[in-house]
Amino acid sequence: MNRIFVLFAALTLATVAGAAETVPKPEPGTSSPAPGTSKLSPPTTKKAKPKPLTQKEQQVLDTKNAKAAFMSAVGACTRPDMCDPKSPSRNRDMVQLITETEKRFMDACQTCAKPEVCEAERAKIRDGRGRYGSNPCK
Repeated sequence: MNRIFVLFAALTLATVAGAAETVPKPEPGTSSPAPGTSKLSPPTTKKAKPKPLTQKEQQVLDTKNAKAAFMSAVGACTRPDMCDPKSPSRNRDMVQLITETEKRFMDACQTCAKPEVCEAERAKIRDGRGRYGSNPCK
């Protein structure tokens, strides 16, 4: 039994010693990479800051976001009577959500498009025919 234990210990020490010899040592005068990083990983570079949006680009983006919020609010209304402000079975939170997002969409839209175009887009969204890809400001 002792012979097996001695043999096992000798093999374990030989494996550890062999592994230590295979680890490359850094050359003098060079810094080693941080622990947990690969020597092969590319050096990190600072990313350039994105250029600020122009006023027109910002208006298009604001209209796009407001339209998406309005369409989502209208789409969340599963029953028409639930979102009708005059219905006795209305959901006040849903009515308020739709009213606020509609107002935000109309305000954003009218900064860059004609009121008639914005009204037509609002009617499409209310009828459930609005599309995310179209933007009245383009």
